[in-house]
Amino acid sequence: MWGTEKWILALMVLASAAAAAFVASPSASAAPPPLLDQFPQNGDAGPGAGQLAVPAGVATDPATGHVYVAEVVNNRVSEFTASGQFVEAFGWDVAPEGAPGDTPEDQLEVCTDVCQSGTAGAGAGQLNSPVGLAVGASGAIYLAETENLRVQKFSASGEFLLMFGAEVNKTNGGDLCTRADLEGGDVCGAGVEGTGPGEFSGWAGGDFIDAAADGTVLVGDQSRVQSFDENGVYVGEIPLPEERSVRALAFDPGSDDLYVAVNQAFALEFPEVPVFYRLDAGSGALIDEIEVGNPDGTADNQFPLYGFTLGLATDSAGNVYAVVQQNQTLKQIWLEVAGFDPSGACLPGLCPGDEFAKGENGTRPAMRAESPATICSSPIRVQAKATSAPTAQLRSAM
Repeated sequence: MWGTEKWILALMVLASAAAAAFVASPSASAAPPPLLDQFPQNGDAGPGAGQLAVPAGVATDPATGHVYVAEVVNNRVSEFTASGQFVEAFGWDVAPEGAPGDTPEDQLEVCTDVCQSGTAGAGAGQLNSPVGLAVGASGAIYLAETENLRVQKFSASGEFLLMFGAEVNKTNGGDLCTRADLEGGDVCGAGVEGTGPGEFSGWAGGDFIDAAADGTVLVGDQSRVQSFDENGVYVGEIPLPEERSVRALAFDPGSDDLYVAVNQAFALEFPEVPVFYRLDAGSGALIDEIEVGNPDGTADNQFPLYGFTLGLATDSAGNVYAVVQQNQTLKQIWLEVAGFDPSGACLPGLCPGDEFAKGENGTRPAMRAESPATICSSPIRVQAKATSAPTAQLRSAM
C-alpha cells in the first residue's frame, strides 16, 4: 500500500543551520511561509544516491544536525546534512555491484556516490517498510518496521546494533537480539504479533516512535505506549484513553509529558477522535485533550472544521505541533500543520484552519517537529519551510 499511496510526511525538526526569519501571521490569508531548502534539489523520485521514495520517518542527530530519512519503497535510511547535501544511505545491498560500499554478501551496506534500493527482508540490519524513525541523544538511530513488527537500532554510521520485538531472537525465542548474539551464532529475525511486555500487536502506519534524552525509547502500540532502555530492554508501558493503535507520538523533554494521536479511518467526514492526548509519561494520567478542528469554521467558510491528527512533535519551548487532516465538507479536505502552546491554546498563524504548510492534491502527512523550521517530505523530496523565528540557530528536536 505504501508504494501507491500519495501522501506527504510533514515534520518539524531542529537541525544545526540558520533559517530566514518569518513571523507567522494569525490571518489565514497571510503569505505562505518561505521555502528554506529542498532535497533532493531536483525533486526526482528514485533509488539513486540522494533520491527518495516514500519517506515515512524523519529525525535529526542532536550533535551534528544531520537529517535521517526512512524510505518505505527503497527499504533504506538516507542521511543528509542540515543544508540538504546527501551523505550516505544504509540498508541491505544498497551499493550496486562493484560500487563503493559493495560487499560480497550483499547484506548490510553503506553507499555514498552510487546507490540503489535496499533488499526487503527480516535479516539483521535488513529493513521491510520502515515507517518510524527516531535518533537518540547518543546519535543512535531507531527504526520501526511495520512488516517485521520490530524496532532495530543502528549506529549513526549505519552499523547494526540490536533489535527488539516478540521472538526476534530466532535461536532462543527471546525478545532481544544483539550484534553480540549474532557473532555468537544466534539468528535475528522478524518479530511476531503479541500483546505482552515488549511485544507489538500490529502497526497501521505512522511515525509512532520517539527517543528521550535519557536514552528511553518510546514506541506506540495497540492501546498503549511501551518504553525501552537504550539497550532494547523493556521498561514499562503507558495505557491510552482509547482502545486504538498509536498513529503518532511526541515526548516533551521539558515537562516529561507525552503527546499521542491514535489511528482512525481516513474516509470519515466526521473524525471519530477529533483530538490528540497529553499524558503524564510517568503515571499515564490524562492531562489534556487538544482539539484540532474548529466549530466556527474558517474566515472563508462558516461550516465547522473537523480534523484528526496524523503526526506530532514538540519544541524546546514546550509547544506541540500536529499534522492535521481537516474535513470541512466532503469536498473541502486538506492537510495542514497546527501548533499549540503548553496550555493547549493555538499559536498565532498555526491555529486549525490557518492552512500553514498546507498539503495539496489530497496528500496526507504525518510528522515530527521543532520550531522555527518545518520539514515537509513528499514521496520524492524533503522541504524545509520557516515558521516563526525566535532564534536563528536550529538544533535537534531529540
